[in-house]
Amino acid sequence: MADVLKENAKLAQLVAQKTKIIELSGVEINKLRAALHSTHQQNLHLAQAHSQITA
Repeated sequence: MADVLKENAKLAQLVAQKTKIIELSGVEINKLRAALHSTHQQNLHLAQAHSQITA
C-alpha cells in the first residue's frame, strides 16, 4: 500500500510539473504573438514610408 501511495504522489508531482510547463509555454506563445504583431506593424509602416519616398 505504501508503494502505491508513493507512486501516486510521484505521478501527481509529474502532472503538476507538466501543467506548469504547459502554462509557461502558453505565456511564451503569447509573447511571441505580441512580438510578431509589433514586427508586422513596423513592416507596414516601413513599406508605407518606402512607397512615399519612391513615389
